[in-house]
Amino acid sequence: MAVKAGKIIALLEELAPVGLQEDWDNSGFQVGSRQWTTDKILLTLDVTPEVIEFAASERYGFILAHHPLIFHKLSKIDVSTPMGSSIADALANRICIYAMHTNLDVIRGGVSDALADLLNLKETQVLDKGSGKYCKLAVYVPDSHLEQVRRALGDAGAGGIGNYSHCSFAAPGRGQFLPLAGANPWYGRQGELSEVSEHKLETVVQRSQLTVVLAAMKKAHPYEEVAYDIIPLENEANFGLGRIGLLPEPMTLEDFASFLGKLLGCAALKICGERG
Repeated sequence: MAVKAGKIIALLEELAPVGLQEDWDNSGFQVGSRQWTTDKILLTLDVTPEVIEFAASERYGFILAHHPLIFHKLSKIDVSTPMGSSIADALANRICIYAMHTNLDVIRGGVSDALADLLNLKETQVLDKGSGKYCKLAVYVPDSHLEQVRRALGDAGAGGIGNYSHCSFAAPGRGQFLPLAGANPWYGRQGELSEVSEHKLETVVQRSQLTVVLAAMKKAHPYEEVAYDIIPLENEANFGLGRIGLLPEPMTLEDFASFLGKLLGCAALKICGERG
């Protein structure tokens, strides 16, 4: 059964949010339309003209790549270049292109963990944990719209903590405001001091998703002027690049290279360091 590319993308970003990628990376939706449909997905390491040609001939409507086809902002699309021809041919054949790169590397159960499991490493730890990628968002919401705003924040990507989504905290209180000339208040009147039963709603947001989350929050919130705070966080994340672990048994660098080559099917490996 054919499904829209947008549905596939939503599932992929639930697994590995694009906000977890490194600053220099360009993971995510690259080419196509979220409205296009497909019943076949092609997996590839890199997107090349040959990959596009194969996808078109075999009627794949969605290419999921590890390395992004587009890494940097484009000033032009020249179809005489490999990238330009790949983009043009993908569009001509209604093929969507999506990349999962460093966001897939860092997540629990992602590329780094898969390789660690393949090597049968024990007592694994994250090599380079991320920090400073999150903000705390606090917004003041009238009781009548608390659940509406809470749901909108979670659906927009806020409140992701480890294997949990839609995480938030709410505390009751009383909000006070005086609408001035030109105001169009949802509650109260111009020139009259008003008091409303509200909740302070708090959640965490990836900095890269802040614009989208704030837009969803303001759309769901009834107030003309929404009162909210954004607080940068330096909490150490529970994800990151690379893994450290213990091998099943001690071995020399040369033995490890041989073991790795057989395990991954690599005919040739470069070794740097003492072999013995």
